[in-house]
Amino acid sequence: MKAEPLIKLEKFEFGDTTRLISWIHDADFLLQWAGPQYSFPLTAEQIGITYQSTQGKQPKTFMYKALDTETKAVVGHVELIKVNHTAKTATLGRVLIGPESLRRKGYGREMVDAVLKIAFNQLKLEEVELGVYSFNKSAQSLYEKLGFKPYKDVTYKTDSPSRFHHIVRMKLDKASWNSDLA
Repeated sequence: MKAEPLIKLEKFEFGDTTRLISWIHDADFLLQWAGPQYSFPLTAEQIGITYQSTQGKQPKTFMYKALDTETKAVVGHVELIKVNHTAKTATLGRVLIGPESLRRKGYGREMVDAVLKIAFNQLKLEEVELGVYSFNKSAQSLYEKLGFKPYKDVTYKTDSPSRFHHIVRMKLDKASWNSDLA
């Protein structure tokens, strides 16, 4: 018998912005979490641009907050971005367990599994990919346990610290996905 889930995903509302911003304490953490799209300090205006892409009949972005099923407290954030409804693809992005004290307790795994269920079952996507910095071994391990396979290494030349120059691209197709892994 499968245990009760730790989290439940709900649609991110613009009113959730202040909480999300409070979880981002420095420029390196912002870059690790969101890549180069945002700049530090993160602002409501920056998130607002992304939030606008969640609107409409076929949005390109789906933003979620993760609630602890027992306490109802918001514990995380996750997004499906670059959703291509025609090609049936998307990118998993901006996975974050907000309060540091709650990390490494299983929330991240459940958040990713929950968003994959949305991607494959509700949105009827065929493939989800992601990019993870090569130094983030715990995230890579989580993604591999959920079925993602590395398919490309990408090196960037940027002004960012050197650990942000190498990204591992990973993908998971619906046929290979096993929702019972989480």
